[in-house]
Amino acid sequence: MIEPSQVGRRLRRGSIRHRLMFWGLALLAVALVLNTVAGLIYTRRGMQKSTAELQAEVASSTARRIQSFLARKIERLHDTGAAMTMFSPGGEEQRLLSLLLMKNDPSFSEIAVLDSHGMELLKFSETQVYLRSDLRDRSASALFLTAARGQVFRGPVFTSNRAEPHVTLAVPLKQGPQKVEGVL
Repeated sequence: MIEPSQVGRRLRRGSIRHRLMFWGLALLAVALVLNTVAGLIYTRRGMQKSTAELQAEVASSTARRIQSFLARKIERLHDTGAAMTMFSPGGEEQRLLSLLLMKNDPSFSEIAVLDSHGMELLKFSETQVYLRSDLRDRSASALFLTAARGQVFRGPVFTSNRAEPHVTLAVPLKQGPQKVEGVL
C-alpha cells in the first residue's frame, strides 16, 4: 500500500505523461523560436543583398544617364566652338554665338571664351554681368591647360547654393586638326 506522504509527492511531481507532454511542448517552443530566428536572419540577409543589388543597378543607370548628358553637352560645346572658329576671337559673332548657346540650352549657366594664351575674351552668366575688368587670366588653370592640348576638360562636380549639381567643361577652339586658337 502507498503511504499518504508518497501520494502527495507523486502528485506534486506529476505523472510521466504530464512530464513528457511538458518536455515535448518545451522542445516544440524552442524549435519554433529557433526557426523564427533563423528565418528572420535569412530574410534579413536576403533583403540586404537585394537592396545592395538594386542600389548598384540604380547607381549604374544614373552614371550612364549622367555620362550621356555630359556627352551631349560636350558635343554642343564642340559644335558652338566649331562655329566660333570662323570668326575673330572675342568678336561680336562669338559673343552672339555664346549668348545663343546659353539661351537655347539652359543647362549652361556660364560661358567664357579664352584666347590661345588663356586670357578671357568674353564671359557670360545667367546670374551675373561681367565687365571687361572682370575678365581674368586663366593660363595656369587646369581647364585651360587641358583644352589647350586639344582635350576636353571635365571638372569635379560641385553643388550650388540651391543644391543643383554643376560641372565645369572646357573644349578647345580648333582652327585645324592640330592648331588650338582658344578655349570655350
